[in-house]
Amino acid sequence: MTGTSGAAGAGAGSAGATGAHCQPGKTIQTYPYDVDNPCYGDNFAYHLPNAENIQLEDIRLDVPTTAGERFAFSVRHVGIGPFVIEVWGAHEQCGVAKELLWQGPMITGIQCGEFVPSDSYSHLLYVYRTQTKESYSFSMPELTLCKAGSCPAGAQGQGLEPNVPVTPAPLVYERPTVGQDFKSFDLGLDTYGHAILMLDAAKQPKGTPNQLTQGVLRMGPDDRFGDAWYCVGKGSTVVEVVHDPGAFQYVTYTVSLKNLTRLPSCANKLGTGSASLVITQEGTTVTSSFSDLPTAMSYAQDQVCVGKSCRFLVADSQSGDPKRWLFVTPVKSVGDYFMPSAVPTAVADAILFNRRDPTLPLEISCSQSGTLTYNPADTTSLSLESMSDYFGCPGEPVADNQLDFSTL
Repeated sequence: MTGTSGAAGAGAGSAGATGAHCQPGKTIQTYPYDVDNPCYGDNFAYHLPNAENIQLEDIRLDVPTTAGERFAFSVRHVGIGPFVIEVWGAHEQCGVAKELLWQGPMITGIQCGEFVPSDSYSHLLYVYRTQTKESYSFSMPELTLCKAGSCPAGAQGQGLEPNVPVTPAPLVYERPTVGQDFKSFDLGLDTYGHAILMLDAAKQPKGTPNQLTQGVLRMGPDDRFGDAWYCVGKGSTVVEVVHDPGAFQYVTYTVSLKNLTRLPSCANKLGTGSASLVITQEGTTVTSSFSDLPTAMSYAQDQVCVGKSCRFLVADSQSGDPKRWLFVTPVKSVGDYFMPSAVPTAVADAILFNRRDPTLPLEISCSQSGTLTYNPADTTSLSLESMSDYFGCPGEPVADNQLDFSTL
């Protein structure tokens, strides 16, 4: 990597390194690109967790790693950035990430790490994960790869060891989508993740923890809690903080979710209900076999699709409640806001979260049958069939039931 700079956004570390390159190995220059290559395109194609805002390099290994044999690498950074770095094993250039091999805060100078892979890898994915919002500038002009090697000045960071997995980098989301709701924290987390975190009272002053009374969460498909929707349990909190570096004020969120439980699959919740949503430039119409869904002045606050991931938010345009969140997965891509497909497309599954009032339990219904025509500049229509009767939280207990993340 010859050079990277920008404005980023919590704790990558800034200490200078005094180490040495790994041995035995030959130190090479990373420019012109030969062994080290940037990875472009869809970040989600690599199946990395929290993939939306990463920076990614591919490092080609002339001699692949050997399962169970120690491997060392070292780089020299000129400058510093607000990053934690992860190294993953892959079988092809800019390929699918198979195993987290190493992680540590980025430091200036020579940084050396060791790991013991459980498989043979011909490529390493070198992932920069932003941790704080700050300006940065750095380059990585030198790289050393050491099969059956070590770090003579001591290994840095945390490397994979037999039966000792690597702790992933802290979970930080850049530029989350934040819903304008005084009764919940409505957070879009990358393209595919979402959290609706509800209060039954006024939000606390900035910097003071908000105790959550209920909520639901689904992460991206390659993240923890990305396989289903989860209910938020007792003891969960959100802290909202306003940062004011001169004229560039921004808000961050620190979220701690406890006692998460897994909602059942929609395949086990089919029923006889139905709902229809039509959104035009003139207004929004909701009809349904659920008598509480239609309101006199329905207003579509949101209608967003990206490929096979769609989100609709409909509220009463006068009071704000009730609110209905609909998350829909069509069987094939319906495009996006700028290039919608505008043709009827079958629905693979959909889930409805109905909030009549924040003091009442969230009502949930789901479907695996229907049709979506996505055309936000003209008319968007969604019809759902075989909707389940309302059910609610909590879901099924899970062993891994806590999640902490923050936003920039």
